Amino acid sequence: MLTLIHGENTFLSNKKLQDFKVNNSTIIFEADDFDFTKFSENTSAVSLFNDAAILIVKGILSKQKGKGSVLKDIEKLFVKNIPPQNVIFYEEKTIKTGTFFKLIQKQGEVFLFPAFNKRELKTWMKIEVEKENYSFEKEVIDILITYLGDDLWVLSSEIEKLKIASQKDRQIKVSDVKRLSKLNTSVSIFELVDSLGYRNEKASLTHLTQILRFGEQPTYILAMIIRQYRLLLQIVDLIERGKNREEIITKMHLIPFMAGKLVSQSKKYRLSELIKIYEKLLEIDAGIKKGEDPYLSLELLIADICS
Repeated sequence: MLTLIHGENTFLSNKKLQDFKVNNSTIIFEADDFDFTKFSENTSAVSLFNDAAILIVKGILSKQKGKGSVLKDIEKLFVKNIPPQNVIFYEEKTIKTGTFFKLIQKQGEVFLFPAFNKRELKTWMKIEVEKENYSFEKEVIDILITYLGDDLWVLSSEIEKLKIASQKDRQIKVSDVKRLSKLNTSVSIFELVDSLGYRNEKASLTHLTQILRFGEQPTYILAMIIRQYRLLLQIVDLIERGKNREEIITKMHLIPFMAGKLVSQSKKYRLSELIKIYEKLLEIDAGIKKGEDPYLSLELLIADICS
């Protein structure tokens, strides 16, 4: 049987893949070093006494294209003879076209896991939090999404930590959320940007040191600062176009807590200043990727903004 598991929501697609692997032996083939001969041999290797191993092929539909590709050989292998065991093709992207894709649609099973939109993400988080009869304070989900983003791997890990911390009364509180290390890092980054907004070099360097002690990489810190200034740029632009706080919240899909903080910070900048800072951030990002010292680059950035 042929199976395709695909889509950008790798957290759920991996769970589906694990469901197939339970109580079954597996042989995994990666697209980068795919051995067609070995794969072909295993598609017919059925034991008289045991079920054949599940074959898992990762990334080959998105990487192999053209008439001379290995994918064409696989397609020829299965066009007349569907394998006796399950052959699972796993993709971290959504596959929409291709003759082999159509073959799987026709003769096998297809499981699509697209990325969540914001509403779907909140619904998923609510379900995850409420598993095992846990409850949560109203702002918990919004705060987690605001500071940690939409990565289900990260969110799932943090939700599990929160549950462990809340085992006694089985209610996850905002105060519990604020004690998480990853959230503390994000809060410190927010405070770092806040200090930069006030041109407070001493406080900015203190926050930077604290974040580094959490174990975060300078490249991640810079990425978060870039994100923060991108939001500030958008907000100042909206303010200069006459938009009020409520309109900004709606336009940028921000929770009120986050919007209030950003609007307050934005008052410390002119649009022209933000554009220059944002351009400087992109220059530093490019420099780090070329091998410049990331720690020194961040310290110089703080000195430059606060001067």
